[in-house]
Amino acid sequence: MVRKYKGDISGQFWFAMQGSGDISNLIKIKESDMYRWRGCGCIITENALEYLEYCKQCYDCKDDCIVDVWKKTGKEQSILYEDAKQICYNIFADDHLAQLENSLICLRSIIDRRILAEVDKVENTPEIINASSGIFNDALKVYNEIHKTNPVFANPDFVSRYCLGVQIKYRLKTTGSCYVICEL
Repeated sequence: MVRKYKGDISGQFWFAMQGSGDISNLIKIKESDMYRWRGCGCIITENALEYLEYCKQCYDCKDDCIVDVWKKTGKEQSILYEDAKQICYNIFADDHLAQLENSLICLRSIIDRRILAEVDKVENTPEIINASSGIFNDALKVYNEIHKTNPVFANPDFVSRYCLGVQIKYRLKTTGSCYVICEL
C-alpha cells in the first residue's frame, strides 16, 4: 500500500523506506493526530477534540450526532470519533524555515552531487509542490543508477527526506506556511 501526503504539498512516501513522520526529522515539530467523526466522516485534529463534543459543522446538537452514528453503525457509540490513521503538520516559515534550511544543508553534504544537481533544477518551480507529477523523475533515475553501485551516497532515507524538504521549503518561501496531512 502506498502512503501519501497531501495538503499544501503532495506526494508519496518512499515504500518501506520513509516514515510518515519524516517531517519531524527535518524540523523540530510535533505532529497532530487526526480523527474522523463517526457520523459524518469529517476530519478533526487531536487539539480540537479537547473542546468539541461532536461535529458542529454537520449537527445542531450532540444528540443529532449520536442518532446519526447509530443509524450508520447499528450501535450506540460512547465515543463519537475514530482514528483517521493520519497525522498533520502545520509548519510556519517564522518558526521552521531556518531549521529546515540547516537540515537540507546537512543532507546535501551526504547525498551524491549528481542527485542534488537534478533536484536543484526543479526546486524553485511551482510544480515542486506535487511530487507525484514526475517532477523528481530525473533525480530518481540518477538515484537508482548510483544506488546500484554506491548505496552510501544514494541512501534512500536521505534522498527521500531531502526531496520532501525542498517541497516544504518552496512552500514556506512562497507563502510563509505549509500544511501537510500524512497517511499512516
